[in-house]
Amino acid sequence: MAQSSLTQTLVADGDTAVIDWPGGPGLLAIAYQAGTGTITLKFSLDAGATYLPWATTITAAGAKYLEFKLPQCKLKATLSSGSTPDIDVAIRAL
Repeated sequence: MAQSSLTQTLVADGDTAVIDWPGGPGLLAIAYQAGTGTITLKFSLDAGATYLPWATTITAAGAKYLEFKLPQCKLKATLSSGSTPDIDVAIRAL
């Protein structure tokens, strides 16, 4: 069975694992334990060949979240511009 939710800690710029999103509403939750960086939710409608950014990024310290609604796709979160990051990332269905 394909993974449709994710919990991962990012400690350097890069991507989380890719999940198979079943479609529908979801939640991206971020908890900055240390450091800074920008988290972008990215999706692929072509089985992972091309990833596009979802409309909103999260940049700041503390805990943040955003709700999204996407069709069935591949989904991941990407950290960029990280400065000594220790950032917990979770993606779940609503």
